[in-house]
Amino acid sequence: MAPKKDTKKDDKLDKDGKKKVAPKPISPELKALMEKEKAIEKVAKPDKTGLDALEAKTKEETSGLEAKKEMLQKKITARTGGSDGFQKAKNELKSKLDEYSAAIDTLMKQKDALYGTMDATKAEGRAKKNELQDMKKKLGFESLEDVDGQIKKLEYEMSHSSLTIKEEKKRIDQIKVLKKMKPQVQKVMGMSAGVDEASITTSKASIGNIQEELKAARDAKKIQQDAYRKLMEEHKAVNGDVPALFEERNALNDQIRAKYTVLKAKKDEFYAANKLYNDYEWQVRQIRNDRGRIERDIRNAEWESKKNEEKEEEGPPPAPFAMDLLTLEQTMFYLKTLLPKEAVEVVVEKTEEAAGVLVQKKDRDDEFFFAPTKGPRSAKGKKGGKKAAATAAPKAKAIVHTMDSLSTFDKYKLTIPAKTDMVSDVIGEVEKKIAEFKKKQADKVAELERKAKLTPEEKAAEEPKEAAEEATA
Repeated sequence: MAPKKDTKKDDKLDKDGKKKVAPKPISPELKALMEKEKAIEKVAKPDKTGLDALEAKTKEETSGLEAKKEMLQKKITARTGGSDGFQKAKNELKSKLDEYSAAIDTLMKQKDALYGTMDATKAEGRAKKNELQDMKKKLGFESLEDVDGQIKKLEYEMSHSSLTIKEEKKRIDQIKVLKKMKPQVQKVMGMSAGVDEASITTSKASIGNIQEELKAARDAKKIQQDAYRKLMEEHKAVNGDVPALFEERNALNDQIRAKYTVLKAKKDEFYAANKLYNDYEWQVRQIRNDRGRIERDIRNAEWESKKNEEKEEEGPPPAPFAMDLLTLEQTMFYLKTLLPKEAVEVVVEKTEEAAGVLVQKKDRDDEFFFAPTKGPRSAKGKKGGKKAAATAAPKAKAIVHTMDSLSTFDKYKLTIPAKTDMVSDVIGEVEKKIAEFKKKQADKVAELERKAKLTPEEKAAEEPKEAAEEATA
């Protein structure tokens, strides 16, 4: 018997055998935009084929009418052109009319300019008069005698009245102001107010002369117009059938205009339909842009949430200068590996003594720089002294550093030990650097804790100061 199929397990898989993913919930704003897009009435894009066909047909039909009109125009030109004498007389009269028209236009412009000058002169006179009145009111004096009289009055009060120091100082200040005001009063008194009557009189005389010239030019133009009208009437009387030709030409123009009117109506209809379609497309595009923006914001929010979760999983960020301290500690280890074995024991011994470690009596023999022998320990003429001294002072060896080590020494301004006897001093430099960076780390942590407690306004106020300090550094 075949085993039963696990339907519950199959419900959790899709047709490809992959685990089904539950659909993400749609935000109310996104759902509203989707409903809004559905509610917009769809507009089909208008077909331009019919319009193109009508335009081609109209051009073909009007081209035939234009050809007929051109032939008719040639007939009209031949009939209305007349003899050379008519054309010559017509051109001469037309030229004279144009000359008189140009002369009249020039005179009219000159007259208008003179009227404008007169108006400007009058306006300037009124402005000067008003300015003078305003300055007099502002100064408060009509003449220099008034200013001097006020100064004498204040000086008299100071000489013959018992005034307090404050009142006397006030009058001194008033006298200073009045003395400074005297040049202004004198300037105002010297200003003239009123309209430049001489200029206006000259302008009026010029306008009178121009009007006389205008009258003469207009009378001469009227004579030329009468002659031109008479010439045209005589020519028209000779060519009596020309009006029929004009009517036929006008009829052709009407037919051409009617066909283009139909074409224009179709174009307007197409453009109106195309505008509706473009408006529909614009609305849909706007909604889809808004949807894209919302979906992008949702993705960004999910990404930020995921990023924050990853940050929480990663734990707190490393302390400031942690890499520097790690590099210095690795450098310390590297330097200790360069020490001779005996020197390493001495360094350990010194470190334990500095830390206050008391070694047991049975282990104190290990504290010596070298192991004692059976012979005498001193080198003062006794046997084995020179050999012991040679053992106590091992020969310094040259050190070959890697490029990484050299770059580390250079970065932290450390002495590069060329031989093993220089390593101990460099270890001291590294210890100082470690202590220096530990202090920097503590200061930086304290500064970060202080900034974390600041308000946004206080942070914004400190930003320019920090930027200036960074630029200076």
